[in-house]
Amino acid sequence: MLSRINLRNLFAWTVAAAGAAILIVQLGELNIQWWVMLLLMLTVTVCQWFTVALPGGVFVSLDLVVVYFTFLVFGPVPAILAIYLPSFFHQIKRKKPWPRVFFIPGQFVFAVLAMSWVFTAMGGQSGADILSWANLPKLLAALLIYVLVNDLLVSSYHLIEGTFTARDVFGLTWSDLKLNLVLAPISIIGVYLFSKLGIIGLLTMVVPAGIIGWALVTLFKAMQKDREVSLESKITSGFVIVLFSALTLSMGAILVIILQVMTKQAAQLNLDAMVITQLFQRLLSNVVLVLLVTFIVALLLVRYIIRRMVVKPVGMISRMIGDMASGSADLTSKIEQHSNDDIGILTKHFNTFVEKLENLVKTIINTANGVATTSEELAASTQEMNASQQEISATVQRISQGIGTQVASVRVTKEAIDEISSSVEQVSNNAQDSAQSASQAVEVASQGGATMMSIVEQMGKIDQTMSHLTNVVSDLEKRTGEIGRITELISSVARRTNLLALNAAIEAARAGDAGKGFAVVAGEVKKLAERTAGATKEIEDLIKEIQGETEQTVLAMNQVDEQVAEGKDFAAKGNQAFSQIIQAVKLSADRASQISQATGSQVEGVKKIAKAIEQVAVVAEEAASGMEQTAAAQQEQMASMQEMTASAQELAHLAEELKRQVDSFQIKGAENES
Repeated sequence: MLSRINLRNLFAWTVAAAGAAILIVQLGELNIQWWVMLLLMLTVTVCQWFTVALPGGVFVSLDLVVVYFTFLVFGPVPAILAIYLPSFFHQIKRKKPWPRVFFIPGQFVFAVLAMSWVFTAMGGQSGADILSWANLPKLLAALLIYVLVNDLLVSSYHLIEGTFTARDVFGLTWSDLKLNLVLAPISIIGVYLFSKLGIIGLLTMVVPAGIIGWALVTLFKAMQKDREVSLESKITSGFVIVLFSALTLSMGAILVIILQVMTKQAAQLNLDAMVITQLFQRLLSNVVLVLLVTFIVALLLVRYIIRRMVVKPVGMISRMIGDMASGSADLTSKIEQHSNDDIGILTKHFNTFVEKLENLVKTIINTANGVATTSEELAASTQEMNASQQEISATVQRISQGIGTQVASVRVTKEAIDEISSSVEQVSNNAQDSAQSASQAVEVASQGGATMMSIVEQMGKIDQTMSHLTNVVSDLEKRTGEIGRITELISSVARRTNLLALNAAIEAARAGDAGKGFAVVAGEVKKLAERTAGATKEIEDLIKEIQGETEQTVLAMNQVDEQVAEGKDFAAKGNQAFSQIIQAVKLSADRASQISQATGSQVEGVKKIAKAIEQVAVVAEEAASGMEQTAAAQQEQMASMQEMTASAQELAHLAEELKRQVDSFQIKGAENES
């Protein structure tokens, strides 16, 4: 499938080839002097130099006027040749693609031939008969066909290419019609005068036509966005178009009427037509000179009036607006109002605008000063706040570090509390065991006390029966040996106990087998028998003495009474010491029980302390996490403060820049003094 570019090129080459073929065939009918043909082509080339691009990509030029004139005077072939070669070179000059370079001359061939066919088919006349009323519609129809065919082919080229819309086609056609409908009557009159008066008649229309064409081109250029055309040129061009068109058409019509009247009068008077022609040519040359002078004077007068009444006030407004745009306007100056027309009203409104702008500049200056001061204060405040935030951030970091240390200390404390709890619990268990042992010692001590009472009673009996010892010495010796063995046993136990155990061993020796259990118990409560150590030693010494005396009983029976008495005293003392031992053992049992209860309470307290320490550790960790979040938030706040400081500094800079910008305006008062 062909693309748009390929279709456009195919269309362009088809039109170009057909147009070139038709031109080659028609060249055989060319009957015109070469210098005239060259002059016509040069004229078309000059007209194409003033080609104007209108909005939407539409191009118009004055070459159609020359083509129309050439067609009416010399025929279609010179008209085709006059436009063909200049169009070809003009497209090359504009650096158009080759299909378009050959297409534009080709489409002019079809447009001129269509105009010729229509004009010939309608029986149109040229030369001296061109101004008949019956011929005018034919002239306009031929011109219309030329414009339509020309614009149809060009529009088709752009429509196929995709660069034109229906609106662009209408704009192109309407612009061509407006241009050529204005200049066509001048061309028609020029053809008539040329046929009657020769070159002088043609110049009569060419000069004003050139001026009108220049004015039209100026107006068309003013429609282009990339062209700068002064207001004076625009107004002058419009005035020239209206005035010169009216004067040229009026003068041409008057000249035609005068020439026709003089020709009729000469025919009635049988005068030579050449005489009338020469006379009219002389008259026409003077008329052309007067007309040119009149045109120049009128143009200068119009330019002066336009410049004084329109251009000068508008120029002053434009200069002041330019000064405002450049930032160096004097807002204290005003433009004088000389009239109450549109320009005067514009001047009045502009002065009002300048006055309001002056007040606005004053307000901006005052506001900029206030903003600059406030921005500086804000920048200073934000800097102070930033410094405070930095100190707070450092404090928060130190607190966070302290909390971290506290968390570590709490963990160490918790471990120590756990160890203490284990130790206290072990102490409590040991205290309970000691309390149980003390209770057993109390029971054994009670039994030992009963035994000591029995010993005291037995010693009384020994004292009573001492008199019978003589008879039973042998028996006493035997018992003394037994007592010696018991004493040795008690001494063996006494070596493993304190004074209380020694006394208990002595009494146990006296008690015999009944004292063995007490000796074992006395060993368990060795630490609690320190107060009875002295008495135990005395009992041991006594036992030793008894053993010695027992061994000497056989030899010294007389000393038995004393020793029995001493034994009785020692037994009493032993009974008393044994009572004290019982009380001490009971006291030890009570204290051991109290220690057990106290250590149990301590265990519970330590467990509570450990639990509290765990809670403290959790709270400390949460506090540490919170401090970290606080530190992060503090860092974000510091960043925000730094951004605020930068924004305040930027605001102060913008305020200074705004103040610098508006200081260039000259206003009343001293508000803009820096």
